[in-house]
Amino acid sequence: MSTPKFGFLHRLCLSRRQVIVAASAAEAEERSSPSQSAPELGEPPSKFRKRNKEDLGKELMDERSSREKKGERRERRERQEADSENLARQFVEAGDINAETVLKVLRATDIPLNTTRKNVLPDGVDAVRGMLLGFYALAGNIGITDASKSRPWLVQLLSSFARKSHPDFEFTSIQVNKNYASRPHVDKNNLGESLIIGLGDYTDGDIWVHDPEGVVPFELREDILCMYHYEA
Repeated sequence: MSTPKFGFLHRLCLSRRQVIVAASAAEAEERSSPSQSAPELGEPPSKFRKRNKEDLGKELMDERSSREKKGERRERRERQEADSENLARQFVEAGDINAETVLKVLRATDIPLNTTRKNVLPDGVDAVRGMLLGFYALAGNIGITDASKSRPWLVQLLSSFARKSHPDFEFTSIQVNKNYASRPHVDKNNLGESLIIGLGDYTDGDIWVHDPEGVVPFELREDILCMYHYEA
């Protein structure tokens, strides 16, 4: 938003300067020739002022409309997040945790667009819907994701769902993806095995897993960067 505001102020200053120069020239002309009619140079100031007021009003209205739309979108997201959290809480407190209830909550959850995971973006796609719950490890930093803090009941629901079906599986993080087929990749910050499940109505959705003793070939179109411990 800083660039549009600077551009707006810059244009306003230019217009104001043009008005002052034109007015000064007109006044000088009038003083030098009091008996003559006002030259055409005396006309631009009012035109400049009129056009500037119209442009200013339009830009202020556009900016106000943009703020209102952003506010409405934010309110909708907050309401949706509150509704999905309430639904997750109901299922957790009732002990009603299964694939059906998990899917209901995920469908009610606003899963945000993500542009930072470049290694998973399909060809021709700039963003995908996904979020990380639990711990993150990035550039030597470790912490709890913001999505976990704003969706604690969703975290409890998904964690309980995983522990219920695989009680001995150890994990610290849950990646939630929605409606995209990722490029072949290795999650380089993962340690050991991952547990993956697909929910909902979809076709295909197979997962290709590297196996040194596998018999099904898969030719990669690009190098895959990964840490040495992905096979740990």
